[in-house]
Amino acid sequence: MYKKITKISPYISTANIGDYIISDYCNRILSELFGDYLGIDVPSREIVSTTGNDAILTSDYTFVCGTNLLASDMRKYKQWNIDRLTPLRIALANYAKREVYRFDIIKERLSQIHMILFGVGWVSYQDKPTRYTKDILRRNLDEKYIHSVRDSYTEEKLNEIGIHNVLNTACPTMWGLTGDLCSQIPTSKSNTVVTTITYYRKSYERDKVFLDILLSTYSNVYLWLQSYEDYSYLEKLGYADKVKTIAPTLKCYDTFLDNYETDYIGTRLHGGIRALNHKKRSCIIGIDNRALEISKDTDLPVIKAEQIENSLREWIYNKKPTEIRLPIENINKWKSQFK
Repeated sequence: MYKKITKISPYISTANIGDYIISDYCNRILSELFGDYLGIDVPSREIVSTTGNDAILTSDYTFVCGTNLLASDMRKYKQWNIDRLTPLRIALANYAKREVYRFDIIKERLSQIHMILFGVGWVSYQDKPTRYTKDILRRNLDEKYIHSVRDSYTEEKLNEIGIHNVLNTACPTMWGLTGDLCSQIPTSKSNTVVTTITYYRKSYERDKVFLDILLSTYSNVYLWLQSYEDYSYLEKLGYADKVKTIAPTLKCYDTFLDNYETDYIGTRLHGGIRALNHKKRSCIIGIDNRALEISKDTDLPVIKAEQIENSLREWIYNKKPTEIRLPIENINKWKSQFK
């Protein structure tokens, strides 16, 4: 029997190709779990339409797919645009307008909604979650299924508000970084490097320092534009004529990774994880909590932004192998509930 699955997807209405990378790996894992299934994508950042709510109501499962969708104050932070009435709107999505509301039917419909976290993370380091956040997450997240989060910090935040049916599985983009794959990643420096910068977390001093290091240590320096706005930032940095750019599409980036022997060093987390999946020696410059927290759990190669001058050259010339510690037991436990 084919499954009907709705995906609450951050890649809809985004200018960040990193969200497409997350979506790509989530789709691969769901295909592994369910084979051929009917998949419906609805936006995470926008209020879902009646049609989207009907899809959630009538699906076997609804997966909330990755990225920074959770926050301590979700009244103000709307990366996942939900509220107290979201479950009710879903339950009433295809309710005939002329029928009298029957609370027994509405209660049964509410029990049919299965919204399950799939590699979701908490944005930034934040204070204790508000009562509002606690209320809406406990209303919206399924009580019976285990939720998958990308790091221990997110797991701890959910535990704080009484949600304990959760496992740290690392980001789904990393689930393929097995010991076998990592053993095929080179340990020696390449002559070429592909880098990334992040326009919404500008630091002219930091980014000039690491770009200068790359230009002085590699023969060829390419910059992949993970967001369109990264190019304007590159121009403001004064490096537009110093590096070669790769177009802001996932196809162009994949083609580059498939055809060049290259290292990856940059500020974009998922640009780096994509390179690792292509068996490229990679180092992510940690400019926010995402890379730093995932690295604590998995040994993802990350250098803190404030340590660039002291540590980056050392990493470039070091021949340390890539060894990712995946939480395999947690991943398998999360997967097994759908078999």
